[in-house]
Amino acid sequence: MPIPVFYDDTGKPLLTPSSVAHIQALFEREGSDCWWTKQKEELLAPEYRADASRYTKGEDTMDVWFDSGTSWAYLQQRLKGQQHPNTTTLYLEGSDQHRGWFQSSLLTSGRPFSPFYLLFFAHNKGWWVCCLSLQWQ
Repeated sequence: MPIPVFYDDTGKPLLTPSSVAHIQALFEREGSDCWWTKQKEELLAPEYRADASRYTKGEDTMDVWFDSGTSWAYLQQRLKGQQHPNTTTLYLEGSDQHRGWFQSSLLTSGRPFSPFYLLFFAHNKGWWVCCLSLQWQ
């Protein structure tokens, strides 16, 4: 996921309400890949296009774990008012993901799932896999 920001010739980021709203509308209509396929003149809000030569399109991307770990918020907003539980009943996560997707879900939600089960693996001194399980209600 690209971080949709432009930088002026001094390195200052262009992040105004209108520049963000313009890119947000493009992403909603065409998807985030348009950041990579469109020219900067098309991505800049109309009031900045005349000075397009002053701006450089950012090439940084959002951490994929943060992006996927916060997707629950979008889904809950989109499903608001429909018949669905407000929490997830089971959250399955690979043991290598606890610092990524899982952690970003916790950091941005408080805890969108209940009950909460955590299963993770560790190696003992003999390199045997040990399985640990925790549960919170």
